Amino acid sequence: MNTATRFTSQDAPACTHETSAVFGPEHLPVFKALALCMGGKDGPTLDLVNCENRQDGVFLTATNGHLLLTVELAGQTWMDTVSFTGQSVRDFVSSKGHSPLAIDETYDFPDVRQVFPSEFNEPHNRIGLNATYVDVMAKVLKALKCTGKSKYQAVTMQHNGAYSPMLFSWDGDDELFVGASFILMPIRLD
Repeated sequence: MNTATRFTSQDAPACTHETSAVFGPEHLPVFKALALCMGGKDGPTLDLVNCENRQDGVFLTATNGHLLLTVELAGQTWMDTVSFTGQSVRDFVSSKGHSPLAIDETYDFPDVRQVFPSEFNEPHNRIGLNATYVDVMAKVLKALKCTGKSKYQAVTMQHNGAYSPMLFSWDGDDELFVGASFILMPIRLD
């Protein structure tokens, strides 16, 4: 069972905004990857990282509307479900994991589970992808330390045709994260 399956297997827990998670320098690779997938200042409602605590794990999600990254953390980190402001995530990354993460209490992160395809049954032989977003996925893999000198990562791709969301999944090292799922929206070729 991959991260996408575990993430979509339950409804989103309510966003409580009551407590902050404790993240430090050891989580820096995950937040570097998430920062690559957040919306910018032009899309403030997507300029967040959502953190869900569930019985089966902790899931961090970021999206800019064109791509989406969900990372399942390794180990047990106990906290409520919260959304961190984009600026505090950028500050956390630039401080190498020493800056606190601020909770955004003004906006509830959308339930992005509806973007994940529930099944894959219509493969297609010609699909258009925005090269910029493919490059973001490569940078996410690098930030999560899945690629590098003499290191490679197997990435699986699933889709339901030329115009459906494409799901890329890979396993983590179980020390930093269990696995990750990256959704990429295709572009029209015709």
